Amino acid sequence: MTIKQIGGVFGRNPEFNDVEVKGALDLPDGVIASFGDNKDFQIIHDGSHTYLTDGGDGNVYFRTNSQFNITAANGAVGLQFNPGVNVSLRHNNVPVFTTTSEGVAVTGNVKMSNAGGGIDFSATSGTGTSELFDDYEEGTFTPFVYGTSSSGTATYTGQTGVYTKIGRAVHVKIGIGYTGHTGTGNLEIGNLPFYSQSSGPWSSLTLNSSDLSFPAGAVQVCGLVKSSNFVITLAAVFDGSTGSAIPMDAAAGIELCGTYFA
Repeated sequence: MTIKQIGGVFGRNPEFNDVEVKGALDLPDGVIASFGDNKDFQIIHDGSHTYLTDGGDGNVYFRTNSQFNITAANGAVGLQFNPGVNVSLRHNNVPVFTTTSEGVAVTGNVKMSNAGGGIDFSATSGTGTSELFDDYEEGTFTPFVYGTSSSGTATYTGQTGVYTKIGRAVHVKIGIGYTGHTGTGNLEIGNLPFYSQSSGPWSSLTLNSSDLSFPAGAVQVCGLVKSSNFVITLAAVFDGSTGSAIPMDAAAGIELCGTYFA
């Protein structure tokens, strides 16, 4: 290494105004390179790890007129700054989270790592009890028909249930065909994918059917999801009076569609 001294004082403890180093400047493990009158900024390698420590009151700035990258030893970029354009967080050198003029762009999925986590909309606060969007799910389930007095059994020609859950709202579509049912009492459909809310009004589902017998005088039929269960009760509504449950039928085709709250 060659040191060119430009001004200063030589002696036992020399002071240099400006130093020009040609070649490598090697510091052994555990030796601190300090900067500032109070040695506020320090760089040290302890033999295993490297530390950059700023102990001052001010900020730390990395300045560049062009692209700035933080990379792994193999050159894969982990974090990339493009001045005036974007900042990109990368996984295996592929951008997954990038800032834009409108916010952020995400490549791939956003996964909540803790139970109860979600997207918080409290910045636009309203009068609701919660502004956290914490669940979205799609799936299938297998609905079945049973009687309220005796469950009975049946031969199913179709037994389909699909759902989409958005927050607490569960959207379901059900198709059931059956013959030879031995159940008695009123007709109910069980095995909803989520337990319904514990309080509040029941949820009404649109009902379409074939070969299902309705009580005389019924002007409307629907499916009702009661509070605190996994069950749909088929109900008939009469003109000028309250509704009643639809009796068990030995054979029918039933379609239900609608939303209830879990």
